[in-house]
Amino acid sequence: MASPDDVHIATCDDTIAWHRPPASAADFAQMMNALRLGTLLFGAPMEPYRTLIAHQAAQALAQGQDAIFPSDSETRTFLHRIPCLPAFTPAALAAALANAAVVISAQGHVASRGFFSPFEALVHFSSACFAAQVRFVVQSLDPPSRATAPVDVGAGAARRVLLDHLRPLPHMPPQPRAPFHSEAEVLRAIAHAGRSTVHHRLVDSAFGNASLLHDGVLYISQTGAPLDELEGQIDACHLDDSHTNAITASSELAAHLAIVQHARFDGVLHGHPPMTVALSMHCDLPDCAQRHRCHTHCQTPRSLNGVPIVCGEVGAGDHGLCHTVPAALAHNDAAIVLGHGVFVGATGDFCAATQRLCDIENAAAVECKKRISRWWG
Repeated sequence: MASPDDVHIATCDDTIAWHRPPASAADFAQMMNALRLGTLLFGAPMEPYRTLIAHQAAQALAQGQDAIFPSDSETRTFLHRIPCLPAFTPAALAAALANAAVVISAQGHVASRGFFSPFEALVHFSSACFAAQVRFVVQSLDPPSRATAPVDVGAGAARRVLLDHLRPLPHMPPQPRAPFHSEAEVLRAIAHAGRSTVHHRLVDSAFGNASLLHDGVLYISQTGAPLDELEGQIDACHLDDSHTNAITASSELAAHLAIVQHARFDGVLHGHPPMTVALSMHCDLPDCAQRHRCHTHCQTPRSLNGVPIVCGEVGAGDHGLCHTVPAALAHNDAAIVLGHGVFVGATGDFCAATQRLCDIENAAAVECKKRISRWWG
């Protein structure tokens, strides 16, 4: 997400320790003590995040708004709003972080807090970068914006930075191959697929999940577990309900169970590839009555490069994606949840599933680049 030389990380136990103290470290330490923070993380993320964040924060502030409100699933679930500041100072950050998990600045910087662990701050930092990138792409694709937007030099420069960074993802590395003869082999295959998904930037921070069925047991990543650190964070969920291990399993357990029980797959890989998420949110019906709740109520059949787009939200509620994704995977090898991410079915192992997820994002990036270049020049 960022170069170590471009961010500052402070953690507090008995005393405050810095990864790289800023010039005003004492003032930031005072702010941390006042807010009772366990971790403070702030600085400049890598491109294209830095430019896209700077543009959106500056744009919001120029319009008299003190925050942006991305509508992707991660923001709806964890952040809700992302406050904007002209620049980061201890006083300004203290006021902003008192009521928000993460803040962005017109200089392209991100600041996030963690009350209990550094990982908490990382999740917020990463989610803000993901949300800003998706939001910018959606705005660039939005018909009203194209029709009515005045000439915006900053937006044009930001689009050029974005397009420069839309490069094809490399082929996925080899995955462990089925058949698997033991629980240890299954766990190793899930962990390997998770690391590949993260390293290809097909999921960020603590999002996404993976599962594989073996001998009547669905092995699935735990809720909140980073996919590149799944060792020791995979639950064994028995299909006959003979054990209660599912209590810490992924929040998408219900969807995974429905897929392996009623579709033709042995497992599931779920990621949040940014260009696919952005394109799933692009709609050419600006006057649709469901426009602001399309993630749960969209009734228009849609697809992206042959992959169906369905609505649904996290969990197993009335609008849970557990009601829509399994049905879509009954006839397809993958499904896109509007504003959320991609679910890919796995057969035996993750060899085909990891590459399919990569191919879907590569196709989405090509489509984004084509549309943005055509509409904006």
